[in-house]
Amino acid sequence: MTPDRDKKYTFPAREIEVNRESGKLFFNISAFGRTYRVPAYNFQRDSLPESITCVLRADGKMEQDLDTILPQFYTVGEDYAFCVLSGLQSGGYKVRDDINGFTFPLTDFGRRRLQRFKRIVCRVNGIADGMLQLSLVDYEKERATTVGITPGQIAMLDPEGLMTGEWIISFMRSHKVLGEALSLCENSDPRWVIAALEGVERNFAQWLNPKKGCRPDIYMQRKLRWLERYIAIATGVLERGSVLGAFPASSHEGIQARLARIITHAGDYREAIWLLLDGREQAFIDDAIDTLKLSGYLYQPERRMRVLMSLFTLRTEYLRRYVSDIFDIIRDRHAQPRFAKLYSKAFIEMLDIFINNESKIVAAIDKASVREMIVALALQLLLTSGRDFSSWNLYRAMLYRYASMLIDKRSSELIDKAFCTLLGENEDAIEFGWNDLDDVSLLCSTRLLRPVQHRGIPVQGIYESSSAIIRLRDGIITITLSDHAALRNVLPSDMFAPRKVQVLLNEKLPEKTGSDINDLSRLHTIWDTVQDSLLSPRKANTHKADTTSRTVLPEVGQSVLVRIAGAMPDNPHNFLCCVEEPGYTGQGTINTFDIVIYPLAAKAEDFVDFDSGRPFLLKATVEEVDYATGMMRFSMRKGIRELTIRMASEARDSKEECRTYLYDYRSATNQWFGVTDSGFPVVFKAPREELMANEVVYTRIEYINSRPDNKLFINGRFIDTEDKDDNLFRFKRNAFYYLLKRYAGGALYSPAPGTDTDEMVAAPTEPEVYLQPDEVRELIRLVDSVASMRHTDYVPTYNHLALARLLSAILDDTFLREVYSVKMSLVEALWSFAAVGWIDRETFDALDRRASMLAQSDPDTRRRLMILRVLSRLDTPWQESGALVDAASSGDNTTIGALARLVMSYNFLRGIEVYEARQTLKREIYRLLDLPMPDTLHTRVAQEEDIYHEFKASLIYPPERDRHMTADPRLQVADIMKGIDAMLNQKGGTLFIGVNNNGQPVGLHSDFVYLNGGIDDYDIQDVKDKFRLMLDNGMRRHFGAAPEGVVLYPDYVKPEFDFIDGQWVCRIDVRPAPVIIPMTDGTVYVRGINGKGEPLTSKEIKALKAAR
Repeated sequence: MTPDRDKKYTFPAREIEVNRESGKLFFNISAFGRTYRVPAYNFQRDSLPESITCVLRADGKMEQDLDTILPQFYTVGEDYAFCVLSGLQSGGYKVRDDINGFTFPLTDFGRRRLQRFKRIVCRVNGIADGMLQLSLVDYEKERATTVGITPGQIAMLDPEGLMTGEWIISFMRSHKVLGEALSLCENSDPRWVIAALEGVERNFAQWLNPKKGCRPDIYMQRKLRWLERYIAIATGVLERGSVLGAFPASSHEGIQARLARIITHAGDYREAIWLLLDGREQAFIDDAIDTLKLSGYLYQPERRMRVLMSLFTLRTEYLRRYVSDIFDIIRDRHAQPRFAKLYSKAFIEMLDIFINNESKIVAAIDKASVREMIVALALQLLLTSGRDFSSWNLYRAMLYRYASMLIDKRSSELIDKAFCTLLGENEDAIEFGWNDLDDVSLLCSTRLLRPVQHRGIPVQGIYESSSAIIRLRDGIITITLSDHAALRNVLPSDMFAPRKVQVLLNEKLPEKTGSDINDLSRLHTIWDTVQDSLLSPRKANTHKADTTSRTVLPEVGQSVLVRIAGAMPDNPHNFLCCVEEPGYTGQGTINTFDIVIYPLAAKAEDFVDFDSGRPFLLKATVEEVDYATGMMRFSMRKGIRELTIRMASEARDSKEECRTYLYDYRSATNQWFGVTDSGFPVVFKAPREELMANEVVYTRIEYINSRPDNKLFINGRFIDTEDKDDNLFRFKRNAFYYLLKRYAGGALYSPAPGTDTDEMVAAPTEPEVYLQPDEVRELIRLVDSVASMRHTDYVPTYNHLALARLLSAILDDTFLREVYSVKMSLVEALWSFAAVGWIDRETFDALDRRASMLAQSDPDTRRRLMILRVLSRLDTPWQESGALVDAASSGDNTTIGALARLVMSYNFLRGIEVYEARQTLKREIYRLLDLPMPDTLHTRVAQEEDIYHEFKASLIYPPERDRHMTADPRLQVADIMKGIDAMLNQKGGTLFIGVNNNGQPVGLHSDFVYLNGGIDDYDIQDVKDKFRLMLDNGMRRHFGAAPEGVVLYPDYVKPEFDFIDGQWVCRIDVRPAPVIIPMTDGTVYVRGINGKGEPLTSKEIKALKAAR
């Protein structure tokens, strides 16, 4: 038997096998000749349902039918508590029922602006298409019926009498982790007390650990006093009926259990602090570890293990010291049932602490620490297999990433597997067992490299900050603004190939993007602009890009052709519309209720022609325009209404029987409501007992009631029932599709030639999972791992580092943000060296100071920093090569040693006039570093003059007099000094003397003859000395000995001679000066667009100094 798509199937418990192998609960259902893995919901973890009803998806996967589940938990007309998950998006919010784990859209909220994570009460108005139809309950009315607990009442429980209600409010406001408690308190919800106590409990480790600069003993004594007060308050809440009386009686037992756990946990920390203050903690740990190793049993095991955990939390160095012993205990005794029952929970928490602490500092270069992390992660996965463990997917993804650090080949496969696992799409059982931990290298290179066999239903992971949203789906990273319908992808689709990254903004970038960008200075501007747009969003521009075919937004009331580009992620009934009417532009949303009047769970594919695969072009009316974002709200009600009247009239006049699906009954009027297979609605009267919802009948249209208020009623007469049809799930959607097809009238969308198909992007509609900050940090580290694997390919590496920095900024992790800013700067410095051939020492010294600390733990940063340190010594006197000798003899990195030896050789030949030999060495340096460098002759001589290069044919003969061989050294030297000044005041450069405007070496023979008194039989060393002397005198005359306190030669202006193609050429390397350098007459020059030096006005000089 072949199953039907979208048909519902019910399976009894006897046909269901529970599967927990992948760290999540699944139901294995054997049916239709194969086994389906169906994800379970939170409420099904503890007790298996008697039966489950499933629907077969189009991709062949089976999922539970929410239309069957939701009525078990929600009753229409009743109120329920929800938490606001998202900001306002596309006319609605996302709200979550934390008890049952369901997430729904909230579109009926009046004019209230809701804050994320705020607790609200919503009324269930209906259940349809796997969703709740919710409306926000009036806050003031709800508050008036609530018996509250004031902060002042809680303050009275303080045994020292120092606490006040105002202090409690201030404390909650000053700690983000207590935001939920503050929100509940402001709404007079008594649950704020429990939320506050639990919020403090979750952060014991942070608040009880000594701060830097504090004496640990004094700090601990103060915190012990604070802990005593906390325990007294929690005990008072537990024991006093006046506090518990504010809660419903049915919840008392659960609240008391939570408070007892809080008090026990605080007591464990109190005992640990006593041990630390008495200096007995070492003996306590030694005794517990030794006893577990010898006998596997402790007296009062639960209490002693809890205190041991508290000690390890307060002093993480003890956990690092004993981690090997802990690994051995777990591996030796995991199979003993009593041990597993008594101690596995404690060891899971220990491993949790170890992993969280060590993941911040373990570096890929420290292979021993990497192996230790792999063992810890593997042990944790083995211990938690079959348990409800929230960090399962995170730790499994981390395991693959750390394994990639140990193996060179196929490491990219592990990173791909980590991406898949992070969202829980990897449903395979773990690939290894306890015995596989004996050989970590073999584990990583064989077991963990197995490809994923079972991929779960695609899941969309979401992290939302105050200004931006991160979405992760199937390895695709999408970043967009929180409060705007930002649907224009501003990045090239292949920038991160083979993966895809989208940044969706509501405006185009000022810098044109494209896949061919390989200039890091342009990429720097692009990524800075993207980050500013996301973190400091501005109002969108109202689209002026294409003035020929798309010029203006349509106005309210205007009808235009639109295509549906996809479903909106925050409301399954909303769809993205793109205007396709010639002469107009824009985008907006449309709700299915703005198309048809009957309830419908439409999909994006319903708006696409089945035969051609192209979207329908549909006439829609603009109802609203948000000029801040450029987004519109559309409606097709008018056009669909007119079409419906025509179709119903045809059916009435032909007296045909219409096949009709029944979806609702109203007992007050004894009316049935249905939709015909042509897509228009019909209403008729018939006794309820004769018919039932969700069945198909035959009706005949009798009359059409079109009212002046635009309401339309198509009245019919019941004819007969249809034989039972088991596959009616798609009836309404099929009817809706044929209605749209007729409404489009054959008009289909065809992209214009050259159109970027990624320009307008619709968000996917897969099930959503809200990512925790630690999961986003792991995503960032995965992106960083890809950058590390491509470290010699500078442009992709830079883009991945920029993406990691952007994700860190959205996460508001200032440490990670600085880490990736430093990494980007190091790559930029290497790229700059490739362009100009040197490292600016002053700029690099500042970068060196920023990067040095990070380089101790990050191997890629260390490698790039050492390369730049060596390159910063390029072309320096031999006497300054001490650091190069150390690098050349270091066995730490073969690339660094080879580079240092090349630079030493290059410097050794400095001033010996062996140009070709030095150029050969320089080419080898570029080849070693995989830097893009053409032949030097074509890079710095045979090219047009630009901001970095200037050519002069002579030091003696001005160009306008060169033809007549009229010497004017004062005029020509003055002109050369202007060019040097312009380079000093900007980004430096190279000035060639003896090269014509075409970039061809013409040599200095005429200058040498002039300097030799007109005799062409000259001593080369003598005339070169005279040439240098003339340059030196010119610099003293035009700049002085030390302009602005800066000695220019040789640190900033360095002339050298090269012998190129049989011609002597003088090359003057100019580095940017630390301050603005004026000439002796006060003039300041900068490089113009044409590459020539241009003088500045006094106002411009002042502005340049301020910018410097």
